[in-house]
This record gives sequence, structure tokens and C-alpha cells, in this order.
Amino acid sequence: GALSWNQLRKVCEISGLSAEIKRKPDDIDTFRNDVANSDTTLVLVCKDDDDALWFYTNGHYVNLWEYDPETDTVFVTDSSGMFNRDRVNLEDIYRALKTRSNAQYMTVEQ
Repeated sequence: GALSWNQLRKVCEISGLSAEIKRKPDDIDTFRNDVANSDTTLVLVCKDDDDALWFYTNGHYVNLWEYDPETDTVFVTDSSGMFNRDRVNLEDIYRALKTRSNAQYMTVEQ
């Protein structure tokens, strides 16, 4: 099974990182700001609210890196291989956040 959000945060803290668990905000600008200001963001995505990208999963964690404000994209690392090492539009990720979870993303900073 997957780790819980609290377990993921604990692993980060043991590793000397600061992590904050968050719920999907009502607007993409808040999400965009969080992603832009973190070293990495762990997100839980699924097909429930938007099946354009992660159409194959009921819940999957991916990491977001290197937000580019000019293209509104992030570099994604995805263990499923579907979007691993691809730049993906941030709005597509925002729509795919798994809202049936108690949290949808975690910002991580050194």
C-alpha cells in the first residue's frame, strides 16, 4: 500500500526537509504559487476529476520540479513512466488532484 501523507511528511522531516501538507485550493493561482516557491511538490493525482493525463489510476503520487512561469509547466517525475521526465502543464495537474483524499499535495523545501 501507499504511505499516508503524515508518513511522507515524517520521512521528509527525518531527512532534514521542511514539508507542508495541503488541500487543493479553490483557485489555481494559490497552487501555482505553492509549486513555484517549493523545491519540489509531491502531488496525488487520479482520473476522478480529470482523466486527460492520469486516466489509468485511482490515485498516484508524482513529484513536480522546476516550475517555468513562461510556459506554466513543471518537470514531472512519475514512477509509472507515463509522464516521467516530461514537462506538463500545471493547470492539467491542478485539475487531476485527487479531491477524495484528505490532502492533495505536499510542498517540500530544504
